[in-house]
Amino acid sequence: MTSELLTVPEIAAELKLNQQTIRNWIDQGKLPALRMGRRVRVRREDFEALLAQSATVRERQDSKPREAKTDAGERTDLAEAFRALSQAADQVAQALERAS
Repeated sequence: MTSELLTVPEIAAELKLNQQTIRNWIDQGKLPALRMGRRVRVRREDFEALLAQSATVRERQDSKPREAKTDAGERTDLAEAFRALSQAADQVAQALERAS
């Protein structure tokens, strides 16, 4: 069974990433590659497995509620914390306007 081999520029173009990013993944072992002298090729199956793994990780991350810790050490929803910070900034701006 012959597998389609992809070049680093082909993968970079498909993902709209810099070629060096793809080379870094290969060097870090995140993307298995075949080295033929100075040339590097990636099996399409390995490339698709990386994409599938990445999608699975992203789905898990998206399903977790985003939280932040307050000064008191309490956990709060990140959106709620942003709203509170925005309101506080508005109050400071209004106080500065009144003072000037």
